[in-house]
Amino acid sequence: MMGEYNMKDYRKVVEDAGLNITSSHVSYSTREPYNKGMLSDVADFWKQTVEDHVTLGCETLVQPSMPTMENLEQVGYVCEAFNTAGEICKDAGLRWGYHNHNREFETRISENGVVTQTSQFRAPEGEPVYDLLLKGTDPDLVLFEMDVYWCVQGNNDPLDYFERYAGRFPILHIKDRFVIGASGLMNFENIFTKAQENGLERFYVELERSYANGRTQFEGVKDSFKYLNNASFIK
Repeated sequence: MMGEYNMKDYRKVVEDAGLNITSSHVSYSTREPYNKGMLSDVADFWKQTVEDHVTLGCETLVQPSMPTMENLEQVGYVCEAFNTAGEICKDAGLRWGYHNHNREFETRISENGVVTQTSQFRAPEGEPVYDLLLKGTDPDLVLFEMDVYWCVQGNNDPLDYFERYAGRFPILHIKDRFVIGASGLMNFENIFTKAQENGLERFYVELERSYANGRTQFEGVKDSFKYLNNASFIK
């Protein structure tokens, strides 16, 4: 059920409004690190979730929350769970992916455990969790929906990832501090150009705040659309 609607009725409401559901953010919710014993429960969760989203007509399921990972063994279980979710989706005609925030870049895991880079003067140890997930998952089963804003906030360059892991980012989350293109923090021309060279299929715009600088959420949506609609670099 979704509020007062079941999945079938909710899809009709959406379609009657002239909309369609192409992607959905859903997470298997737990604060505990993944372990071997819970993988079957994770798989059962995704089987039911996929069934619901097939009814909705959804094309892609994306997990937007980072599981707890404190060592390389736990990373391995997460990658196994992600691959399984991807296989379940693929069998149903959907795709499965992962959405990042900044923690995936700031959290590094070495053979000795987690090392979080907290200072620009401290040499990083280990490998970023984001890279470990990219390397540990099957490209045919798991895509990555990069949130480019959080990648930059995590002191990383989206273009570098598009180059090193070409084809893994068919979907992007386009986000800025508020209105797209207004902060001066994000070089969206370079981001779109490189992403399109490496297999970008679709992007989603995200505005998290209800207002900023005297503008309402709807004004922010309008300004963001105007910026992107007039951008010559978007094909």
